[in-house]
Amino acid sequence: MKSITKIILIVIGAGVLISLLAYFTYLKANNGLEKNTDTNSVLQDEVNWDTAIEILNAGQVTEVVQSHNLEVALTLEDDRQIKTIEPSLDDIFREIELCGSVCREILLITE
Repeated sequence: MKSITKIILIVIGAGVLISLLAYFTYLKANNGLEKNTDTNSVLQDEVNWDTAIEILNAGQVTEVVQSHNLEVALTLEDDRQIKTIEPSLDDIFREIELCGSVCREILLITE
């Protein structure tokens, strides 16, 4: 009976060790991903209007959201978001039109 108990304890102990190793491997593999996701969702850079237009004209923007209070959010190709204030309503849309083919695929949203 003692030998069966020892075998059962060894099997349970091995299972616990394997589970812990798998859990720590999972944490290690996903740690960087979780940090990047948290950072991108929390950090929204605020830039001045001229800098936002430079980024726009460089072709890095995939989406533009304009709100009624002149706030503009630009989503970049790497999914980061930057915010700015446009000088007057719809200035961002005029800038996108001036940008030409570089800005042709940008998704435009207005609130």
